[in-house]
Amino acid sequence: MSTSFDKIIEKVNSGKLTRKELENLRKNTINKGGADTVAAACDTMLATLPKQRSSGTRRTSSEVAEKRSGYNIMASAYDSNKNLLKPELVEIAELHVTNNLVSDISILKTQIKLYYKGRHFTSGSKPTKGVFWISCLDETKITDQTIECWKKLGTIVGGKYFATRYIAVEVDDLYKLHTAFDCVAFT
Repeated sequence: MSTSFDKIIEKVNSGKLTRKELENLRKNTINKGGADTVAAACDTMLATLPKQRSSGTRRTSSEVAEKRSGYNIMASAYDSNKNLLKPELVEIAELHVTNNLVSDISILKTQIKLYYKGRHFTSGSKPTKGVFWISCLDETKITDQTIECWKKLGTIVGGKYFATRYIAVEVDDLYKLHTAFDCVAFT
């Protein structure tokens, strides 16, 4: 009987088994009993293997880390200490939740992704305190009338986001974001 254990221990000590294989072997030997030397060999080898990353670092940015009432906070919104990178986005997301035409609200690393009447928008705040914005990722989706209305409300900003052009309105009051959405008309 000890010969079979010796062969298993030799295989464990060879360094050819993965972490998962060692963990399974250890668990199985403990459940069956009588193979304490095999479990000890597995423990020794597991201690020499590099540590697995914690679950927080394995998350991809597209994973939902937390679901709140009406919006999600994505894993990318947290730093390595599990603190929100931009906690001010929570207040903006909670404002958007009150608009019944806004859906699928998600706090990302630096901004909020949302859908207004089924169309993709982003929202957020500038590092300068008191500047809030919403942005339409394809400026051809909204009418010129929307842009004229936004000009009266705040500052218009445009540019490129990867390959897509965008247009945004920056306002000085958080609650003006509701008004900015009320101005939106699609082509």
